[in-house]
Amino acid sequence: MHTHSFIKATFLTAAIPALLTIGACRKETNRTLINGSAVESLTGKPIPYATIILLHARDANDPKFLVWKTTKANAEGKFELSYFNQYNRPLRLQLQSNDSVVHHPPVTLHRSSVDSINLYASRRYPSRLHVIVRKNNLGPLHVFNKNFPKGPADTILTFWGAMHQTYKVQISAYDNILKKFRGQRVPIAFDSVYREPVKVDIPDMELQPVLN
Repeated sequence: MHTHSFIKATFLTAAIPALLTIGACRKETNRTLINGSAVESLTGKPIPYATIILLHARDANDPKFLVWKTTKANAEGKFELSYFNQYNRPLRLQLQSNDSVVHHPPVTLHRSSVDSINLYASRRYPSRLHVIVRKNNLGPLHVFNKNFPKGPADTILTFWGAMHQTYKVQISAYDNILKKFRGQRVPIAFDSVYREPVKVDIPDMELQPVLN
C-alpha cells in the first residue's frame, strides 16, 4: 500500500514496528537474567547495537520511571541483561538505537509473563534524492526543510522513511508574479535499503507547473 505524504516543512513517517523478543528469563541467586534479541518485525532482520534500557519506579503509585540499567545488543541484535529487584519495584523495558529507530513507549515487565515480551519501535530507512536545477530565476529553491539560493542547484538529500511506503517530496520555488509556487512533487519509494538516488533534472523552474 502506498502512502503519499506531501512534504514541505515537516517529514513524518509511518511507523513500521521493530520487535524486541525476549528469548529467556531465568533467576540465578535471586537475580533475574534476560536473554533477548532486537528484531525488526517486517523483515525479520536484527537491529544491531541497539541500546536496551531497564527503567524502574519507586512503587506502583509512582508515575516517574528512571533509567536503572542499560546494555548494548551485539551485531546480531542479541543482548543479555540481569537485575536484582529486591523491593519488587515496577519495571519497564525500552529499546533505543541510532537515528533510524524511533522508540515507542516502554513495555511493562510482569513477573508472570517476563519470558514473553514484545517491545516495539519504528524503523526507518534512508533514500536519497538527487536534484539538478539548470536554471532558477524565481527565487530560493525549497526541498523538504532546506532552502537553496536562487539560481542553479545540484545536490543530493537523504530522507528517512518506512519500508514499502512511498512519499512525495515537494521541490518548489515561489513565483512572485503569480503569487504561487511552481515545481514538482517527486515520489520517493522506500523499497530497498541504500538504493540509488532518485534523480530529478529540472531545466527551468519558470517552466514548472503551478502547485496547488
